[in-house]
Amino acid sequence: MGGNGVAMSGGDLAQLTDFYSVVQDQFLDDDVKDSHWLTAVRLASQIGYPVLTMAAVSKYDDSPLWVRTTMSEAWVQLYLERDYFQHDPLIKHMKQSNDHLVLDCDEPASPSDKPELTRFRQDARRFGFGRFRGIPFNWPSQSVWRLVTFGLMANSNTSETPEMVAKARILADVFATRITTPRDEISFGVMWPRKAVLTERERELLHYLALGLKNDRIAERCGLAEVTVRKHLLSARQKLGASTREQALAMALYNGLIDF
Repeated sequence: MGGNGVAMSGGDLAQLTDFYSVVQDQFLDDDVKDSHWLTAVRLASQIGYPVLTMAAVSKYDDSPLWVRTTMSEAWVQLYLERDYFQHDPLIKHMKQSNDHLVLDCDEPASPSDKPELTRFRQDARRFGFGRFRGIPFNWPSQSVWRLVTFGLMANSNTSETPEMVAKARILADVFATRITTPRDEISFGVMWPRKAVLTERERELLHYLALGLKNDRIAERCGLAEVTVRKHLLSARQKLGASTREQALAMALYNGLIDF
């Protein structure tokens, strides 16, 4: 599995500086109707990567909270059904480093590989994928990791070049901070794949929040201190990877985590 070293000439560096300016300009406008995601997909394709994925992964249980991808829904569902995120080397790697990691689906299995990893590679190859380059982002202040993955198809005439890798890094650096938690389930290329594990108390308080109760009324109803209510709601928001408690409530309702 590959690394991150890229040797560039002076002319190449000038081109990368120009590319950085172009990418920055593309994301200056407000994100209207998924325009930032569609821009990222277009730029990735221009670089030479037909596959682009961004995932938010919980730091609590390593499960993906949401995924934006150009990959087929059938592949994503298979990935989730077989719990491949527990064996995906890109996800394992991002918890330890912010460097690139490359996964070649055709790479021969090593004696140390678990059967699940071998099966993952085989399934990815069966769906037509040849190579993934994962670029992780770990911001200590956030409750999620972000993983941006660029992919090449199997049997493709395209081989990764140092220029492609360098531009992928630039694009990922810019749009990883521009693309936020999707607003709803109908956004382009979005999947809410797994239900975050909430405690019974967190589900109860979100239920009362859905009924329109304020913190003080929820505290009174449950026999808790108001500060305890706030702590539980904060925990639920962090587990769901939501920016606000209103967004956490919307995600919990959509994923069937609470009854209403």
